[in-house]
Amino acid sequence: MRMVNFGIEHEFTNTLKGEIQYIGQFGFGLFGERDTNAPTVNPDPAHPGFFFYGPRPDQVFTAVRTNENSRTSHYNGMVVSAQKRFSNHVQFNASYTWSHAIASSEDFFGISEPGDFRSIRPELGPAFNDIRHAANMGVVLDSGRLVDNRFLGWVANNLGVSWVGQIQSGRPYPVSTGSSSFGNGSRFFGAGSETQQRPNVLPDGTVSVAGIGSFDGSNANFGPNAISACIAAGNPPAQCNAIVPNTFLAPAGADPHGPIDAFSGDVVDFKQANGNLERNAGLGSPFVKFDASLHKSFNMPKSENVKLELRFDAFNVFNHANWTSFNSNDVLTILPLSTDPNCTNCQRLNGTFAGAQGQTLHIGDLRKGKISSNFLQPAFGLLGDPASDDSPRRLQLSFHVRF
Repeated sequence: MRMVNFGIEHEFTNTLKGEIQYIGQFGFGLFGERDTNAPTVNPDPAHPGFFFYGPRPDQVFTAVRTNENSRTSHYNGMVVSAQKRFSNHVQFNASYTWSHAIASSEDFFGISEPGDFRSIRPELGPAFNDIRHAANMGVVLDSGRLVDNRFLGWVANNLGVSWVGQIQSGRPYPVSTGSSSFGNGSRFFGAGSETQQRPNVLPDGTVSVAGIGSFDGSNANFGPNAISACIAAGNPPAQCNAIVPNTFLAPAGADPHGPIDAFSGDVVDFKQANGNLERNAGLGSPFVKFDASLHKSFNMPKSENVKLELRFDAFNVFNHANWTSFNSNDVLTILPLSTDPNCTNCQRLNGTFAGAQGQTLHIGDLRKGKISSNFLQPAFGLLGDPASDDSPRRLQLSFHVRF
């Protein structure tokens, strides 16, 4: 780890100071995984630009899941803060942080195998804990001995109010096809049980899986026998005839665990093993939470050292719904492939995805936090929606005896 930290601090008064600082942390030789018995990728001599998988180098084993120290991480942050020490019955602190954390791997339980085992470089993207904007604040007000009047003092003296707030921008999460270009043990599952394969993003932002190899046929790959197989499966011939073949039968000697035709199951060529979407391209909802506390202290009769404190705490005062676990609903092919051009909550024959109202899925939809306004009628079959939320508002009454 290489760490850099420098800043400027200024004292405005005896109790008020401000600071601006830069924080940089850069990691090298970090943990990652790779299949070192991955199959060979061979160009199809009959179809330039298309590839097929040959056999694994060692036929005795499937994937040889190898731990290696080949990944990197980068963190750059700017922190602006102000702090007022307790004086005149007031204390507060506030800070704002802009930061960017990128990495080519997560921890052991994250997705640590590359989407395409031939290259690690495309894995460098936002980290799970990349919080681009964060603001924190805290205020303490304490009346102390505010008045000398015995009756008013019972109400106003030793009365305290405190306030703590957190505001954070959404955290990234992976967007996965849910498939892989090669089966037979090469799929390493990650934090949300997704696979490492990512889709393409077209110039207008549309998400597509067309032409990305899929060992289980869940992506839109159609060879020369796709139309006849579609009709033989009982689908309307007019819909099947709309299929546009986008690949070819793999040459003899291709490994049978490679990409297959979505309808015929034929082993086919592929153009891409992984899409062009960066890692962790989804973005969850912002986190907003404010807690407040009101407390009142009383001196116990005939004792100067014993105090009774009554306390009222409110957690998540505004009852803001903080949605979490977006990586539980991040697999595109939860929306099944359909031949119906007017289908909803489906994958179309062109490899794009349609929602409940027939709307097309764009990557921008997955970067606005939760998609659905009503989880009982999800926009894309719960794709891009959270699986849980943080604690709702809680109120707590308590008393403390201090001596």
